Amino acid sequence: MSTSIPAESVSNCRPEYLCSVCDHLLDNPVETECCGNWICSSCALGASCALGGGLKVCPIPTCGCVDFRTHPALKARHLVRQVVIRCPFGCEFFRTYGEYVDEKHVENCGYRVVKCAHCKSEMADVRLAEHVMGCVPVSCPHKLWSGCTVIATAQEHFDSGHKDDFSGHVEMAILYADKMDQILQCARISLDATLERNKQLLERIAALNGKTEKLESQLERVGSRLMGLEANNTPSTNNHSILN
Repeated sequence: MSTSIPAESVSNCRPEYLCSVCDHLLDNPVETECCGNWICSSCALGASCALGGGLKVCPIPTCGCVDFRTHPALKARHLVRQVVIRCPFGCEFFRTYGEYVDEKHVENCGYRVVKCAHCKSEMADVRLAEHVMGCVPVSCPHKLWSGCTVIATAQEHFDSGHKDDFSGHVEMAILYADKMDQILQCARISLDATLERNKQLLERIAALNGKTEKLESQLERVGSRLMGLEANNTPSTNNHSILN
């Protein structure tokens, strides 16, 4: 998240501590080698490329050098850390920029701008929880045990008394339990019917296996008889020699 501080949030800031490109307090400053100005590192990264080549154009309007290069501005980084600033989000923070960065105030400030994930509205972080209560629709908190199907915002659940209507939810729970019991009974009947069909199929398979075994036995006997008949009908070699 950016730690950029607008000039109006800086107390008695010297002009040289402001970025020559974005006019904010220098954020992780670098120094341009072409004109010697201090600018934010993000502004340096955003410099456009020169036409017809990979070289970048200096983003300082009064320079325009087409061989833009930078190096870390260590002195500027040290000086900027001593500058006293106010929180740009409007909280009571009024200390040095170094403390602002070290404490990651930009991430932890309750007044930083956040967006509601449901309606996409922007607001201070401290107001988000209250906003969500009246914005995001949620299921009834008693849904799991009562089967309640009411969907409303948390604030509506609270304001209508629906959340605290335990007697009404108990009645719904009884109806819900009866409904679930009917569903279970139907499922049990369906399961029993499936098991009975499976039992009948297994019995038919066993009967077919028995018939198959009988057929195999009969085929073996027929094969044996055929082999015996073939042996009786084949003249022996001794009989041939006598006849000759």
